[in-house]
Amino acid sequence: MIEKMAPFPKTLQDQASISRLGQLKQEADILSLLKEHEHQNIIKLEEIVTDNECVSITLENCQGGDLLKLLNKKASKIDVPLFMQNLLSGLRHLHELNIVHRDIKLQNILFLDTQNGNSLKIADFGLSCFKQQIPYYNPRCGTPGYTAPEVFDQQCNYDEKVDIYSAGIILYNMLTRKNPFGNSKNVQDIIKRNISGQYDESHLVNVKINNPLGYDLLIKMLQKDPRNRPSASECLKHPYLNLENGVIEDDEDKNTYESQKRVQTIKRVKI
Repeated sequence: MIEKMAPFPKTLQDQASISRLGQLKQEADILSLLKEHEHQNIIKLEEIVTDNECVSITLENCQGGDLLKLLNKKASKIDVPLFMQNLLSGLRHLHELNIVHRDIKLQNILFLDTQNGNSLKIADFGLSCFKQQIPYYNPRCGTPGYTAPEVFDQQCNYDEKVDIYSAGIILYNMLTRKNPFGNSKNVQDIIKRNISGQYDESHLVNVKINNPLGYDLLIKMLQKDPRNRPSASECLKHPYLNLENGVIEDDEDKNTYESQKRVQTIKRVKI
């Protein structure tokens, strides 16, 4: 089982504990709603326990690891359309419930047992909120390199389309085995490129030629203007996600994703 815990603050000055407790309660509210409306591609809540010491959340055990580990495996085979079908199906369900995840990334895509698209689970709702809460609940948040450009705006006037952009980054990762905003060790460099929305198109040359449908969906999902970005439902209707066989093979060095691991360490830094 996966367990998260937050102790009750001992003093009003214990801001870290207060913040962590509030975040966990928010996550518990969202997971409780999702328990009432379960979906095969969303991690399931097992139990919430509150006592005099802390709040703890227990989630279903996903023993298959995460998508980052799968992409790091040398010569791994990935059925990209199947993975995207399941990811977008889970996002559609969240958005129908007015839930915005706000931290879709490789590390938060888990597998129940085996690493295939059908056991895919969207996890880690620590930054999630209900759509109407966006302006008030830590609006500028996410992981640099995955965050939609509009999240960086001062007004933070965004909606569930931010999850589509992040899912587009994952599609880019799977199609190219590269990072769209480079491998810089400087997080500020990644954020600067992220804000501009100018992803590296040099890695897409072969994708455009050999996989035009995948390329077309990717370009649509990574539109800088969210008004031009498709919804999860619209993405699921794209012909690329209705291919009979979308398996690709790649034998690039697994160290390609070292920068993703670096980004993971600063995933909750306010931006």
